[in-house]
Amino acid sequence: MEDWNSFSDNWQRVLDEPPTIDYLKMREAAKLEKQFRRWRATQRDAKLRRLIAVLRAYNVVALASFINQRDYSQRVKGKMPEEYDNPYFFCFYDLILGTLQYQRRKHPDWNVQFVFDDQGRLGQKVSCWYVKLKSLYSPNLQSMMGTTPDFRKEYASAEPIFPDFTSGLILPHR
Repeated sequence: MEDWNSFSDNWQRVLDEPPTIDYLKMREAAKLEKQFRRWRATQRDAKLRRLIAVLRAYNVVALASFINQRDYSQRVKGKMPEEYDNPYFFCFYDLILGTLQYQRRKHPDWNVQFVFDDQGRLGQKVSCWYVKLKSLYSPNLQSMMGTTPDFRKEYASAEPIFPDFTSGLILPHR
């Protein structure tokens, strides 16, 4: 938790550096809109590089999961219980499992709190999936999993929602 607090403080410090932004939304940065309107691409890139430096300083690990919608529709849809018949279920399960595998190898004494961007009604399903998945794991893994996921609007907190940060813009390496 101390690392997270330190990380959050440093993340906020970079957000507050001129030119300031209240939060980071990669779509806005990529299109130079909303908080990034009136910015030059060089200013945006410099801000993103400073934020990336914070991520690197804390060894932030990014996990991603993707599913081909057409493949899902052709091969899976309608062939499993209705409550799980959703492509996001597989991505969600993949992220949870990947996180637990990493955590077990690197930090078995930690527990994790999953925070996702707001998904509306899908978030309610995800919370139900989480409870079900957690019940299937050993007590040791259950203790690492923390409480049900938290869903936040991207703008409700300056802290990054990483899937958003890791998409949408590739900066030239310097």
